[in-house]
Amino acid sequence: MLHARAVHHGDDILAQGIPTSPAAGLFHLQTAAVLRHVRAAVLCAQLYGGIRPTKAAFRALIAAQPNRFEPCNEAAARYLEIAAQQGVVGAMTSLAMRFAEGDGVMKSVSEACCWYQEAVNVLGRGNNQALEAAEFDAEALPNSLSDVGEIREVLGGLESGAMCKGMSVESVGSLDLEATSAEDAQD
Repeated sequence: MLHARAVHHGDDILAQGIPTSPAAGLFHLQTAAVLRHVRAAVLCAQLYGGIRPTKAAFRALIAAQPNRFEPCNEAAARYLEIAAQQGVVGAMTSLAMRFAEGDGVMKSVSEACCWYQEAVNVLGRGNNQALEAAEFDAEALPNSLSDVGEIREVLGGLESGAMCKGMSVESVGSLDLEATSAEDAQD
């Protein structure tokens, strides 16, 4: 993220003996995301999802290499999953919609239900101060929801369409994901 700030400010040198490099900045951003840095994962999901980052430093980094991040639904979904696993509600709901529609992932309504239910559970536990910055970034993600009522409404729509195979909102959170994925593959 230091490379992003340096590129944004037009600095030639990041630190003594280290030149500023947009390519290095993007490499480090992706590496941080893969290593489960939550904010880096959200930013990579935005970039691969074709969403312009909200922070000027990251916009400058991307502008320096405009062809580096072509929209890729599969890559966006992978980074969303990293952020969702770290507890970012906006990433959970965006990933849930991707599962419901088969956008960048194998379509699995039961997996979508699980992610929506997990988002409700996380919101029920209260605000996590450590994830505030990532949640702010996640608001720009498509289908990002942060209101329990909105999430329950979407989850209820999936259930009423018999897409969750008769599961109730309460039972969705206790699913065995591997067994559910195997069931979906057979359908």
